[in-house]
Amino acid sequence: MAGGEPRWDMKPFPKGDRSGRFVVLASGFARDEGAILIRANARLLGPTLKAGKRIWQALSPSLCAYPVVASGRIEVDGEPMRPLDAAAITKVPAVETTAHEDSELVMVGTGQV
Repeated sequence: MAGGEPRWDMKPFPKGDRSGRFVVLASGFARDEGAILIRANARLLGPTLKAGKRIWQALSPSLCAYPVVASGRIEVDGEPMRPLDAAAITKVPAVETTAHEDSELVMVGTGQV
């Protein structure tokens, strides 16, 4: 993905449209229609969760995932996380996220899923 002209893009991603699910916000894969194009072998996912809700995201064994809490309190695979906390997740088939209060997070996934 080296080379290419630098570019800038923006698009609204309403929180309601991402409620309770991982939505692809930006992607280096053409099949992710509607996502902002990036020049990387990665995706940026952005769910919002209501307190008490739980979601799962499948991961490829070769995928590395990096969730970051934007707001709220969550658990990722049983590990508590607060705003601005981040984690590195590798070698798991899926990740489970549980919200303890209304929360928003972003997750970068590198590699092909």
